Amino acid sequence: MPRMLCAFLLVFLFLFLFVNQASAVGVKAESLYTKGLQSSAPEEKIKYFSEAIELEDSYAEAYNNRGVVYQSIGETEKALQDYTQAIKADPKFGRAYYNRGNVYYEEGALSQALADLNAAIQINPTLYEAYLVRGNINLDAENYTQAISDYTNAVKLNEKSAAAYANRGVAYHTIGRFKEAILDYTLSLEIDPNDVMILKYRGDANFQMGNYQKAIEDLTASIDLDFNDQEAYLLRGQAYRHSGKIEEAIEDFTEAIKLDGDLQDAYYQRGTLLVTKGDYDGAIEDLTAVIDAGKKENITRLALFNRGVANQKKGKPERARDDFCKACAMELKEACALCDRLRQ
Repeated sequence: MPRMLCAFLLVFLFLFLFVNQASAVGVKAESLYTKGLQSSAPEEKIKYFSEAIELEDSYAEAYNNRGVVYQSIGETEKALQDYTQAIKADPKFGRAYYNRGNVYYEEGALSQALADLNAAIQINPTLYEAYLVRGNINLDAENYTQAISDYTNAVKLNEKSAAAYANRGVAYHTIGRFKEAILDYTLSLEIDPNDVMILKYRGDANFQMGNYQKAIEDLTASIDLDFNDQEAYLLRGQAYRHSGKIEEAIEDFTEAIKLDGDLQDAYYQRGTLLVTKGDYDGAIEDLTAVIDAGKKENITRLALFNRGVANQKKGKPERARDDFCKACAMELKEACALCDRLRQ
């Protein structure tokens, strides 16, 4: 009996030491993980997370957070490896699926991204970022109804997500639902008032709705934040034009051309305004630039028609006839009657 008791005590002591040692390893790994969270430098974070993983090779949170650091410094392959390890360690780790899906999205691997984002949402339906990125994928794929649904779920979960409102606005804008787009852009701008792109988009949506003064206000705010955006000048010029402010419109089209000499829409807009002002030489110069570029068939035939008008006003009927006939050959019906008349 004493011998058996002694053996039992030895086994008990061994098990006690083993369990105690395992417990100590877990505590130490957690301590290193916490230091990683508290560190500010990426190198230190990676160091502590790595040391925690060495002690606990199934430490899902450590893999995930090390992946986040790798992703933040552009080492996406290492990030993908860590997110995958996190998922292996914990197949129900929704955040790791989201993080990996986000990397796949940024790298253009959309089918893999969708699979991960779907898994993330299934595991954790409150993960608003997953809805946001999946919405982006659907928006890029022109699945606008699904994109709107995803962004709606995102804003339900996070009412302070400027990106979700903004992107849902873009989806509404693209399908011509300008009123809803303006509402979403406004909600986004209440959160981030200096978002240049959204100011410009709201300006365009207001223009499409015929709210020209509001469009001018939005586009002016956008230009004040980024005075090198030729598209904003072009859009504001069009709003000025529809408001009857011809000189302001011409100034904006001129500024757009200075910023981008290949901006055919700006040449066309300025050229047609110069026709109405009686500056036929200036108009012909602008419209010829559009015709010579020949980048857009619709705008080219309109430029031909308006150059024909300018030539006619200048008393050059043969040149006018040539322009009208070329526009007619490009199936611009208004030009055909003028072409026939000048041939007689």
